[in-house]
Amino acid sequence: MWHDVKSLVANEMAKVNEKMEGICQKLSTLEIKVQALEADKGTCTSEAPAEPAKRKRRTPLCLQQGDPLGPAPLLFSLVLNVVVKAIATHPECSDLLYHVWYLDDGVLAGPSSHVRKALSLLIELGPPLGLHVNIKKAVLDRKRSEAGVLLKRLDDVGQVDPQVALVLLRLCGGYCKLVHLACAVPPSFSQSVLQLFDQDVQKCFTSCTGVHSSIAAWKQAQLSLSRGGLGLRSLSHHAPAAFIASLCFSGLGSNSHVHLLQSLETFNSSVHQSDNIQIGSVLEKLPSQKTLSSILDDNLFRVLQGSLSIADRARLLSASSPHASSWLTVIPSEDKMLDPLGHHATTCKRGGDVVFRHNILAETCRRAHFSVQVEAGCNLTPDHSHSRPADVLISNWALGKTAACDISVTSPLNSNIMSEAGVTAGAVAQATELRKHEANNVKCSELGWLCIPLVVELYGAWGKEAMESFSSLASRLAITSSRPKSAVLSELYGRLNLNLVRANMRAKSRMPQN
Repeated sequence: MWHDVKSLVANEMAKVNEKMEGICQKLSTLEIKVQALEADKGTCTSEAPAEPAKRKRRTPLCLQQGDPLGPAPLLFSLVLNVVVKAIATHPECSDLLYHVWYLDDGVLAGPSSHVRKALSLLIELGPPLGLHVNIKKAVLDRKRSEAGVLLKRLDDVGQVDPQVALVLLRLCGGYCKLVHLACAVPPSFSQSVLQLFDQDVQKCFTSCTGVHSSIAAWKQAQLSLSRGGLGLRSLSHHAPAAFIASLCFSGLGSNSHVHLLQSLETFNSSVHQSDNIQIGSVLEKLPSQKTLSSILDDNLFRVLQGSLSIADRARLLSASSPHASSWLTVIPSEDKMLDPLGHHATTCKRGGDVVFRHNILAETCRRAHFSVQVEAGCNLTPDHSHSRPADVLISNWALGKTAACDISVTSPLNSNIMSEAGVTAGAVAQATELRKHEANNVKCSELGWLCIPLVVELYGAWGKEAMESFSSLASRLAITSSRPKSAVLSELYGRLNLNLVRANMRAKSRMPQN
Protein backbone atom coordinates (compact mmCIF):
# COMPACT_ATOMS: atom_id res chain seq x y z
CA MET A 1 0.00 0.00 0.00
CA TRP A 2 2.80 2.39 0.94
CA HIS A 3 4.67 1.70 -2.31
CA ASP A 4 1.50 2.33 -4.35
CA VAL A 5 1.02 5.70 -2.66
CA LYS A 6 4.68 6.53 -3.11
CA SER A 7 4.64 5.72 -6.84
CA LEU A 8 1.42 7.67 -7.35
CA VAL A 9 2.83 10.76 -5.64
CA ALA A 10 6.10 10.37 -7.53
CA ASN A 11 4.25 10.35 -10.87
CA GLU A 12 2.27 13.44 -9.95
CA MET A 13 5.44 15.19 -8.79
CA ALA A 14 7.16 14.36 -12.07
CA LYS A 15 4.32 16.09 -13.94
CA VAL A 16 4.55 19.10 -11.63
CA ASN A 17 8.33 19.31 -12.09
CA GLU A 18 7.95 19.26 -15.88
CA LYS A 19 5.50 22.15 -15.71
CA MET A 20 7.73 24.02 -13.27
CA GLU A 21 10.76 23.62 -15.56
CA GLY A 22 8.76 25.08 -18.43
CA ILE A 23 7.63 27.99 -16.30
CA CYS A 24 11.19 28.64 -15.08
CA GLN A 25 12.49 28.65 -18.68
CA LYS A 26 9.84 31.16 -19.66
CA LEU A 27 10.62 33.30 -16.61
CA SER A 28 14.34 33.20 -17.42
CA THR A 29 13.66 34.27 -21.02
CA LEU A 30 11.34 37.00 -19.75
CA GLU A 31 13.96 38.20 -17.28
CA ILE A 32 16.58 38.46 -20.05
CA LYS A 33 14.13 40.41 -22.21
CA VAL A 34 13.31 42.74 -19.34
CA GLN A 35 17.00 43.39 -18.64
CA ALA A 36 17.61 44.02 -22.35
CA LEU A 37 14.62 46.34 -22.44
CA GLU A 38 15.90 48.29 -19.45
CA ALA A 39 19.32 48.58 -21.13
CA ASP A 40 17.68 49.90 -24.34
CA LYS A 41 15.68 52.37 -22.27
CA GLY A 42 18.87 53.61 -20.63
CA THR A 43 20.55 54.10 -24.04
CA CYS A 44 17.56 55.91 -25.46
CA THR A 45 17.28 58.12 -22.41
CA SER A 46 20.93 59.19 -22.60
CA GLU A 47 20.60 60.32 -26.22
CA ALA A 48 17.09 61.75 -26.28
CA PRO A 49 16.22 65.14 -24.75
CA ALA A 50 14.79 65.02 -21.23
CA GLU A 51 11.01 64.87 -21.05
CA PRO A 52 8.91 66.60 -18.40
CA ALA A 53 8.52 64.33 -15.34
CA LYS A 54 4.96 63.00 -15.39
CA ARG A 55 5.18 59.93 -13.18
CA LYS A 56 7.97 57.95 -11.54
CA ARG A 57 8.72 54.98 -13.71
CA ARG A 58 8.71 51.48 -12.19
CA THR A 59 12.17 49.88 -12.27
CA PRO A 60 13.34 46.44 -11.16
CA LEU A 61 14.61 47.97 -7.87
CA CYS A 62 11.09 48.94 -6.78
CA LEU A 63 9.24 45.75 -7.70
CA GLN A 64 6.77 44.61 -5.05
CA GLN A 65 7.11 41.50 -2.89
CA GLY A 66 6.04 38.35 -4.74
CA ASP A 67 7.31 39.50 -8.13
CA PRO A 68 9.63 36.68 -9.30
CA LEU A 69 11.69 39.12 -11.41
CA GLY A 70 12.75 41.32 -8.50
CA PRO A 71 16.35 41.13 -7.22
CA ALA A 72 15.36 40.37 -3.58
CA PRO A 73 13.30 37.21 -4.32
CA LEU A 74 15.93 36.04 -6.79
CA LEU A 75 18.76 36.38 -4.28
CA PHE A 76 16.65 34.73 -1.57
CA SER A 77 15.97 31.78 -3.86
CA LEU A 78 19.67 31.39 -4.68
CA VAL A 79 20.54 31.25 -0.97
CA LEU A 80 17.66 28.90 -0.14
CA ASN A 81 18.71 26.63 -2.99
CA VAL A 82 21.80 25.62 -1.01
CA VAL A 83 19.66 24.18 1.81
CA VAL A 84 17.09 22.67 -0.57
CA LYS A 85 19.79 20.76 -2.47
CA ALA A 86 21.30 19.54 0.80
CA ILE A 87 17.92 18.08 1.78
CA ALA A 88 17.26 16.61 -1.66
CA THR A 89 20.63 14.80 -1.76
CA HIS A 90 20.76 13.63 1.85
CA PRO A 91 20.29 9.84 2.13
CA GLU A 92 18.08 10.15 5.22
CA CYS A 93 15.66 12.36 3.26
CA SER A 94 15.44 10.15 0.18
CA ASP A 95 11.87 8.99 0.91
CA LEU A 96 10.34 12.46 1.11
CA LEU A 97 7.14 12.36 -0.94
CA TYR A 98 6.75 16.11 -1.15
CA HIS A 99 9.51 18.70 -1.03
CA VAL A 100 8.36 21.95 -2.65
CA TRP A 101 9.21 25.61 -2.00
CA TYR A 102 7.81 28.91 -3.14
CA LEU A 103 10.27 31.48 -1.83
CA ASP A 104 10.04 31.27 1.99
CA ASP A 105 7.02 28.91 2.08
CA GLY A 106 7.99 25.23 2.01
CA VAL A 107 6.11 21.94 2.28
CA LEU A 108 7.69 18.70 3.51
CA ALA A 109 5.80 15.41 3.52
CA GLY A 110 6.78 11.78 3.95
CA PRO A 111 7.87 9.36 6.69
CA SER A 112 8.23 11.13 10.03
CA SER A 113 11.93 10.26 10.36
CA HIS A 114 12.74 11.80 6.95
CA VAL A 115 10.67 14.92 7.60
CA ARG A 116 12.35 15.29 10.99
CA LYS A 117 15.79 15.00 9.37
CA ALA A 118 14.88 17.59 6.71
CA LEU A 119 13.73 19.99 9.40
CA SER A 120 16.95 19.46 11.36
CA LEU A 121 18.96 20.30 8.22
CA LEU A 122 16.98 23.51 7.82
CA ILE A 123 17.69 24.45 11.44
CA GLU A 124 21.39 23.50 11.09
CA LEU A 125 22.28 24.96 7.69
CA GLY A 126 19.89 27.91 7.59
CA PRO A 127 21.23 30.35 10.23
CA PRO A 128 24.76 30.70 8.72
CA LEU A 129 23.04 31.75 5.50
CA GLY A 130 20.63 34.08 7.28
CA LEU A 131 17.67 31.68 7.09
CA HIS A 132 15.80 30.94 10.33
CA VAL A 133 12.88 28.53 10.74
CA ASN A 134 10.03 30.24 12.60
CA ILE A 135 7.91 27.33 13.87
CA LYS A 136 5.72 29.58 16.03
CA LYS A 137 4.74 31.75 13.10
CA ALA A 138 4.15 28.73 10.93
CA VAL A 139 1.64 26.98 13.20
CA LEU A 140 0.99 28.35 16.68
CA ASP A 141 0.19 31.97 15.95
CA ARG A 142 -2.15 31.00 13.14
CA LYS A 143 -3.96 28.47 15.32
CA ARG A 144 -4.31 31.01 18.13
CA SER A 145 -5.79 33.50 15.67
CA GLU A 146 -8.28 30.91 14.43
CA ALA A 147 -9.30 30.11 18.01
CA GLY A 148 -9.64 33.84 18.70
CA VAL A 149 -12.43 34.05 16.12
CA LEU A 150 -14.56 31.69 18.23
CA LEU A 151 -13.74 33.59 21.44
CA LYS A 152 -14.94 36.83 19.84
CA ARG A 153 -18.21 35.16 18.86
CA LEU A 154 -18.61 33.93 22.43
CA ASP A 155 -18.35 37.55 23.56
CA ASP A 156 -21.48 38.27 21.53
CA VAL A 157 -23.25 35.23 22.99
CA GLY A 158 -22.35 36.39 26.49
CA GLN A 159 -24.20 39.64 25.98
CA VAL A 160 -27.40 37.61 25.51
CA ASP A 161 -26.89 34.64 27.84
CA PRO A 162 -23.72 34.44 29.97
CA GLN A 163 -24.50 30.88 31.09
CA VAL A 164 -24.62 29.60 27.51
CA ALA A 165 -21.37 31.42 26.74
CA LEU A 166 -19.69 29.88 29.81
CA VAL A 167 -20.74 26.34 28.82
CA LEU A 168 -19.46 26.86 25.25
CA LEU A 169 -16.22 28.37 26.54
CA ARG A 170 -15.59 25.33 28.74
CA LEU A 171 -16.57 22.68 26.18
CA CYS A 172 -15.56 24.25 22.85
CA GLY A 173 -13.55 27.45 23.05
CA GLY A 174 -10.93 27.00 25.77
CA TYR A 175 -8.44 24.27 26.64
CA CYS A 176 -9.84 21.73 24.16
CA LYS A 177 -9.42 24.13 21.23
CA LEU A 178 -5.61 23.99 21.11
CA VAL A 179 -4.73 20.93 23.20
CA HIS A 180 -3.71 19.09 20.01
CA LEU A 181 -0.89 21.62 19.57
CA ALA A 182 0.26 21.06 23.15
CA CYS A 183 0.46 17.33 22.34
CA ALA A 184 2.49 17.82 19.16
CA VAL A 185 4.73 20.84 19.85
CA PRO A 186 7.40 20.93 22.59
CA PRO A 187 6.46 23.33 25.42
CA SER A 188 9.71 25.25 24.91
CA PHE A 189 8.39 26.28 21.49
CA SER A 190 4.72 26.77 22.37
CA GLN A 191 4.76 28.23 25.89
CA SER A 192 4.65 31.93 24.97
CA VAL A 193 1.78 31.48 22.49
CA LEU A 194 -0.19 29.24 24.88
CA GLN A 195 0.16 31.82 27.66
CA LEU A 196 -1.30 34.45 25.34
CA PHE A 197 -4.16 32.07 24.54
CA ASP A 198 -4.83 31.60 28.28
CA GLN A 199 -5.11 35.37 28.56
CA ASP A 200 -7.54 35.38 25.63
CA VAL A 201 -9.72 32.82 27.46
CA GLN A 202 -9.69 34.89 30.67
CA LYS A 203 -10.64 38.04 28.76
CA CYS A 204 -13.48 36.14 27.09
CA PHE A 205 -14.70 34.89 30.49
CA THR A 206 -14.66 38.42 31.90
CA SER A 207 -16.45 39.82 28.86
CA CYS A 208 -19.13 37.09 28.89
CA THR A 209 -19.87 37.08 32.63
CA GLY A 210 -18.89 40.57 33.77
CA VAL A 211 -16.84 38.94 36.56
CA HIS A 212 -13.36 40.43 37.10
CA SER A 213 -11.60 37.60 38.94
CA SER A 214 -8.79 37.97 41.43
CA ILE A 215 -5.66 35.84 40.99
CA ALA A 216 -6.92 33.26 43.50
CA ALA A 217 -10.42 33.21 41.97
CA TRP A 218 -9.03 32.63 38.46
CA LYS A 219 -6.84 29.80 39.72
CA GLN A 220 -9.96 28.17 41.15
CA ALA A 221 -11.78 28.70 37.83
CA GLN A 222 -8.95 26.78 36.10
CA LEU A 223 -9.65 23.71 38.25
CA SER A 224 -11.93 20.93 37.01
CA LEU A 225 -15.59 20.83 38.06
CA SER A 226 -14.88 17.96 40.46
CA ARG A 227 -12.40 20.19 42.29
CA GLY A 228 -14.72 23.14 42.64
CA GLY A 229 -13.58 25.02 39.52
CA LEU A 230 -15.19 26.03 36.24
CA GLY A 231 -13.19 23.63 34.05
CA LEU A 232 -11.30 26.47 32.29
CA ARG A 233 -7.93 24.72 32.37
CA SER A 234 -4.72 26.62 31.67
CA LEU A 235 -3.29 25.31 28.42
CA SER A 236 0.22 26.59 29.17
CA HIS A 237 0.15 24.91 32.61
CA HIS A 238 -0.93 21.52 31.19
CA ALA A 239 1.22 21.64 28.02
CA PRO A 240 4.13 19.62 29.50
CA ALA A 241 1.72 16.85 30.58
CA ALA A 242 0.14 16.73 27.12
CA PHE A 243 3.50 16.62 25.32
CA ILE A 244 5.01 13.96 27.64
CA ALA A 245 2.03 11.62 27.25
CA SER A 246 1.79 12.14 23.48
CA LEU A 247 5.50 11.62 22.84
CA CYS A 248 5.73 8.47 24.98
CA PHE A 249 2.61 6.86 23.47
CA SER A 250 3.97 7.51 19.97
CA GLY A 251 7.09 5.49 20.83
CA LEU A 252 9.44 8.39 20.03
CA GLY A 253 10.49 9.07 23.63
CA SER A 254 13.98 8.15 24.82
CA ASN A 255 16.39 8.86 27.66
CA SER A 256 18.23 11.38 25.49
CA HIS A 257 15.24 13.17 23.94
CA VAL A 258 15.95 16.82 24.69
CA HIS A 259 12.37 18.10 24.54
CA LEU A 260 11.10 15.20 26.66
CA LEU A 261 13.68 15.95 29.35
CA GLN A 262 12.82 19.66 29.27
CA SER A 263 9.10 18.89 29.58
CA LEU A 264 9.72 16.58 32.54
CA GLU A 265 11.74 19.30 34.25
CA THR A 266 8.94 21.82 33.72
CA PHE A 267 6.31 19.35 34.95
CA ASN A 268 8.25 18.47 38.11
CA SER A 269 8.78 22.13 38.93
CA SER A 270 4.97 22.58 38.99
CA VAL A 271 4.18 19.77 41.44
CA HIS A 272 5.21 18.66 44.92
CA GLN A 273 8.41 16.68 45.17
CA SER A 274 6.47 13.55 46.10
CA ASP A 275 4.64 13.75 42.74
CA ASN A 276 7.79 14.14 40.62
CA ILE A 277 8.17 11.66 37.75
CA GLN A 278 11.39 10.34 36.26
CA ILE A 279 12.29 9.58 32.67
CA GLY A 280 12.59 5.83 33.35
CA SER A 281 9.13 5.44 34.87
CA VAL A 282 7.57 7.54 32.11
CA LEU A 283 9.03 5.38 29.33
CA GLU A 284 8.06 2.20 31.16
CA LYS A 285 4.54 2.99 32.42
CA LEU A 286 3.47 5.39 29.63
CA PRO A 287 1.22 7.61 31.80
CA SER A 288 -1.83 9.07 30.08
CA GLN A 289 -2.43 12.78 29.68
CA LYS A 290 -5.44 12.48 32.00
CA THR A 291 -3.26 11.03 34.76
CA LEU A 292 -0.59 13.73 34.47
CA SER A 293 -3.14 16.55 34.26
CA SER A 294 -4.89 15.15 37.33
CA ILE A 295 -1.60 15.41 39.24
CA LEU A 296 -1.27 19.05 38.17
CA ASP A 297 -4.87 19.78 39.23
CA ASP A 298 -4.36 18.15 42.64
CA ASN A 299 -1.24 20.24 43.28
CA LEU A 300 -2.94 23.45 42.17
CA PHE A 301 -5.86 22.62 44.47
CA ARG A 302 -3.53 22.11 47.45
CA VAL A 303 -1.58 25.30 46.77
CA LEU A 304 -4.79 27.29 46.37
CA GLN A 305 -6.29 25.78 49.52
CA GLY A 306 -3.21 26.71 51.54
CA SER A 307 -3.40 30.36 50.43
CA LEU A 308 -7.07 30.92 51.34
CA SER A 309 -8.72 32.17 54.50
CA ILE A 310 -10.57 29.67 56.67
CA ALA A 311 -13.93 30.82 55.28
CA ASP A 312 -12.84 30.56 51.63
CA ARG A 313 -11.18 27.21 52.36
CA ALA A 314 -14.45 25.86 53.76
CA ARG A 315 -16.28 27.13 50.69
CA LEU A 316 -13.74 25.52 48.32
CA LEU A 317 -13.90 22.14 50.08
CA SER A 318 -17.68 22.18 49.98
CA ALA A 319 -17.76 23.20 46.31
CA SER A 320 -15.33 20.40 45.42
CA SER A 321 -17.40 17.65 47.04
CA PRO A 322 -19.05 14.99 44.81
CA HIS A 323 -21.91 16.35 42.67
CA ALA A 324 -21.53 19.90 44.09
CA SER A 325 -20.82 21.32 40.62
CA SER A 326 -23.42 19.24 38.79
CA TRP A 327 -25.58 22.34 38.27
CA LEU A 328 -22.93 23.64 35.84
CA THR A 329 -23.67 20.72 33.50
CA VAL A 330 -27.43 21.41 33.32
CA ILE A 331 -28.84 22.92 30.13
CA PRO A 332 -28.46 26.72 30.52
CA SER A 333 -31.45 28.87 31.35
CA GLU A 334 -32.05 32.43 32.45
CA ASP A 335 -31.70 33.54 36.05
CA LYS A 336 -31.16 36.67 38.11
CA MET A 337 -28.02 38.50 39.20
CA LEU A 338 -26.16 37.92 42.46
CA ASP A 339 -24.37 40.09 45.01
CA PRO A 340 -20.74 39.57 46.09
CA LEU A 341 -20.32 36.45 48.30
CA GLY A 342 -23.83 36.59 49.83
CA HIS A 343 -22.98 34.55 52.95
CA HIS A 344 -25.69 36.18 55.02
CA ALA A 345 -28.26 36.34 52.24
CA THR A 346 -28.29 32.57 51.74
CA THR A 347 -28.69 31.74 55.43
CA CYS A 348 -30.92 34.56 56.70
CA LYS A 349 -34.40 33.28 57.67
CA ARG A 350 -36.00 36.63 57.00
CA GLY A 351 -38.04 36.95 53.82
CA GLY A 352 -38.84 33.25 53.50
CA ASP A 353 -35.93 32.36 51.18
CA VAL A 354 -34.66 29.59 53.46
CA VAL A 355 -38.14 28.03 53.57
CA PHE A 356 -38.50 28.42 49.79
CA ARG A 357 -35.17 26.65 49.20
CA HIS A 358 -36.13 23.82 51.58
CA ASN A 359 -39.54 23.34 49.95
CA ILE A 360 -38.27 23.30 46.38
CA LEU A 361 -35.71 20.59 47.23
CA ALA A 362 -38.40 18.57 49.02
CA GLU A 363 -40.68 18.88 46.00
CA THR A 364 -37.86 17.75 43.69
CA CYS A 365 -37.34 14.65 45.85
CA ARG A 366 -41.08 13.89 45.94
CA ARG A 367 -41.33 14.12 42.15
CA ALA A 368 -38.34 11.79 41.75
CA HIS A 369 -40.01 9.20 43.98
CA PHE A 370 -43.34 9.51 42.16
CA SER A 371 -41.53 8.88 38.87
CA VAL A 372 -40.61 5.38 40.07
CA GLN A 373 -44.13 4.76 41.37
CA VAL A 374 -43.09 4.83 45.02
CA GLU A 375 -45.62 6.31 47.40
CA ALA A 376 -44.30 9.65 48.65
CA GLY A 377 -46.01 12.23 50.79
CA CYS A 378 -45.61 14.62 53.70
CA ASN A 379 -48.70 13.79 55.83
CA LEU A 380 -47.77 12.51 59.30
CA THR A 381 -49.91 10.86 61.98
CA PRO A 382 -51.99 13.21 64.17
CA ASP A 383 -49.85 12.57 67.24
CA HIS A 384 -46.73 13.74 65.43
CA SER A 385 -48.23 16.41 63.19
CA HIS A 386 -46.16 19.17 64.81
CA SER A 387 -42.90 17.31 65.34
CA ARG A 388 -42.29 16.85 61.57
CA PRO A 389 -39.62 14.13 61.57
CA ALA A 390 -39.86 13.92 57.78
CA ASP A 391 -40.43 16.01 54.65
CA VAL A 392 -40.96 13.01 52.36
CA LEU A 393 -42.39 9.62 53.37
CA ILE A 394 -41.55 6.63 51.16
CA SER A 395 -43.32 3.35 51.82
CA ASN A 396 -41.54 0.00 51.41
CA TRP A 397 -38.15 1.66 51.23
CA ALA A 398 -36.11 -1.08 52.92
CA LEU A 399 -37.11 -4.28 54.68
CA GLY A 400 -40.75 -3.29 54.26
CA LYS A 401 -40.27 -0.15 56.35
CA THR A 402 -41.23 3.42 55.50
CA ALA A 403 -38.42 5.91 55.02
CA ALA A 404 -38.78 9.29 56.70
CA CYS A 405 -36.61 11.64 54.63
CA ASP A 406 -35.77 14.91 56.35
CA ILE A 407 -34.26 17.51 54.02
CA SER A 408 -31.88 20.10 55.45
CA VAL A 409 -29.65 22.77 53.92
CA THR A 410 -26.67 23.79 56.03
CA SER A 411 -23.79 26.24 55.57
CA PRO A 412 -20.07 25.48 56.02
CA LEU A 413 -19.62 29.14 56.97
CA ASN A 414 -21.36 28.82 60.35
CA SER A 415 -18.90 30.13 62.92
CA ASN A 416 -19.36 27.16 65.29
CA ILE A 417 -18.08 24.62 62.75
CA MET A 418 -16.17 26.69 60.19
CA SER A 419 -12.76 25.65 61.54
CA GLU A 420 -13.58 21.97 60.96
CA ALA A 421 -15.18 22.66 57.57
CA GLY A 422 -11.97 24.37 56.45
CA VAL A 423 -10.05 21.13 57.01
CA THR A 424 -12.44 18.28 56.12
CA ALA A 425 -14.76 18.29 53.10
CA GLY A 426 -18.36 17.46 54.00
CA ALA A 427 -17.80 17.94 57.75
CA VAL A 428 -20.85 20.19 58.09
CA ALA A 429 -23.16 17.75 56.29
CA GLN A 430 -21.92 14.88 58.46
CA ALA A 431 -22.47 16.85 61.69
CA THR A 432 -25.98 17.81 60.56
CA GLU A 433 -26.82 14.17 59.83
CA LEU A 434 -25.85 13.21 63.38
CA ARG A 435 -27.94 16.07 64.78
CA LYS A 436 -30.97 14.98 62.73
CA HIS A 437 -30.66 11.41 63.98
CA GLU A 438 -30.51 12.62 67.58
CA ALA A 439 -33.66 14.67 67.07
CA ASN A 440 -35.75 12.20 65.05
CA ASN A 441 -34.63 8.64 65.77
CA VAL A 442 -36.94 8.18 68.78
CA LYS A 443 -40.01 9.48 66.96
CA CYS A 444 -39.30 7.42 63.85
CA SER A 445 -38.74 4.26 65.90
CA GLU A 446 -42.12 4.65 67.59
CA LEU A 447 -43.76 4.80 64.17
CA GLY A 448 -41.67 2.01 62.67
CA TRP A 449 -39.96 4.36 60.24
CA LEU A 450 -36.37 4.62 59.07
CA CYS A 451 -34.84 8.05 59.69
CA ILE A 452 -32.93 9.21 56.60
CA PRO A 453 -31.55 12.76 56.74
CA LEU A 454 -31.01 14.26 53.28
CA VAL A 455 -28.47 16.96 54.08
CA VAL A 456 -26.84 19.27 51.55
CA GLU A 457 -24.35 22.03 52.17
CA LEU A 458 -24.97 25.50 50.81
CA TYR A 459 -22.48 25.01 47.94
CA GLY A 460 -23.82 21.64 46.81
CA ALA A 461 -22.01 18.97 48.87
CA TRP A 462 -24.47 16.21 49.84
CA GLY A 463 -24.16 14.08 52.97
CA LYS A 464 -23.22 10.40 52.87
CA GLU A 465 -26.73 9.10 53.67
CA ALA A 466 -28.28 11.35 51.03
CA MET A 467 -25.94 10.03 48.34
CA GLU A 468 -26.69 6.42 49.35
CA SER A 469 -30.44 7.11 49.18
CA PHE A 470 -30.19 8.80 45.78
CA SER A 471 -28.12 5.87 44.48
CA SER A 472 -30.85 3.43 45.57
CA LEU A 473 -33.52 5.62 44.03
CA ALA A 474 -31.58 5.84 40.74
CA SER A 475 -31.35 2.04 40.62
CA ARG A 476 -35.14 1.76 40.82
CA LEU A 477 -35.71 4.46 38.24
CA ALA A 478 -33.16 2.89 35.88
CA ILE A 479 -35.16 -0.35 35.90
CA THR A 480 -38.53 1.30 35.24
CA SER A 481 -37.21 3.68 32.56
CA SER A 482 -34.71 1.29 30.88
CA ARG A 483 -31.96 3.88 31.21
CA PRO A 484 -28.42 3.57 32.62
CA LYS A 485 -28.22 4.19 36.35
CA SER A 486 -25.36 6.65 35.89
CA ALA A 487 -27.47 8.82 33.57
CA VAL A 488 -30.44 8.76 35.95
CA LEU A 489 -28.25 9.63 38.94
CA SER A 490 -26.54 12.47 37.07
CA GLU A 491 -29.91 13.92 36.04
CA LEU A 492 -31.22 13.70 39.62
CA TYR A 493 -28.21 15.51 41.09
CA GLY A 494 -28.40 18.06 38.31
CA ARG A 495 -32.04 18.91 39.11
CA LEU A 496 -31.45 19.03 42.87
CA ASN A 497 -28.34 21.20 42.72
CA LEU A 498 -29.78 23.45 40.03
CA ASN A 499 -32.76 24.17 42.27
CA LEU A 500 -30.38 24.71 45.18
CA VAL A 501 -28.33 27.24 43.21
CA ARG A 502 -31.48 28.97 41.94
CA ALA A 503 -32.80 29.31 45.48
CA ASN A 504 -29.45 30.69 46.65
CA MET A 505 -29.42 33.17 43.78
CA ARG A 506 -32.99 34.19 44.60
CA ALA A 507 -31.96 34.92 48.19
CA LYS A 508 -28.91 36.92 47.10
CA SER A 509 -30.78 39.01 44.53
CA ARG A 510 -33.53 39.88 47.05
CA MET A 511 -31.07 40.93 49.77
CA PRO A 512 -30.96 44.74 50.31
CA GLN A 513 -27.80 46.37 49.00
CA ASN A 514 -25.86 48.97 51.03
